[in-house]
Amino acid sequence: MSIEIKNNFSLEYYNSFHLPCVARYFAEVKSPSEFIDLTKTPEWKSSKKKLFLGGGSNMLLVNDTFEGLVIHNNILGKDIVSNMPE
Repeated sequence: MSIEIKNNFSLEYYNSFHLPCVARYFAEVKSPSEFIDLTKTPEWKSSKKKLFLGGGSNMLLVNDTFEGLVIHNNILGKDIVSNMPE
């Protein structure tokens, strides 16, 4: 597995108001295969709370900590997986 999971990671620059908040676990995924790898980790399996972040705009973190896994989705682009007839 190639996914890096960080412990006690600051989310200050991942929310609109730059409020201080620390995530127990943090992972940035850059591809679908990294996301699949993440779901196989002990941190994924043990975290009851999971928070998916995109760019972080319109995100307000009001607690000092997030006791779970924060997944920063940094998968760019799009793939067409099927084409529906019109």
